[in-house]
Amino acid sequence: MGRVRSVKRMRRLTGLIPGLATLTRYDRRWLSRDVLAGISVAAIALPVGLAYADLAGVPAIIGIYSAIFPPLAYALFFAFYLQTSGRAGLVATLLLVSFWHRSAGIGSGARHRS
Repeated sequence: MGRVRSVKRMRRLTGLIPGLATLTRYDRRWLSRDVLAGISVAAIALPVGLAYADLAGVPAIIGIYSAIFPPLAYALFFAFYLQTSGRAGLVATLLLVSFWHRSAGIGSGARHRS
């Protein structure tokens, strides 16, 4: 009975916070690449956040917070597997998805000849 409650509680929690479901299936072999990706994103996002804070005339710590917390919130509360940041990242993600579909033959524009 306790196991059933535990499973129901986890389903309810992952319904509210989809990122937890991803964490339960996380493979530790991905960790080194994910850390490298996180450092790469931080190398871009932190200076951009600082620049925006300077332009807005607010303390630099606000720019740091704006570079760190929104991606974390996105990862926890949204279930989409590709995260983007900024216009260039969005365009790159759209191109990636379209190439995936094209390589799988989905939406390739191929017409059947009869």
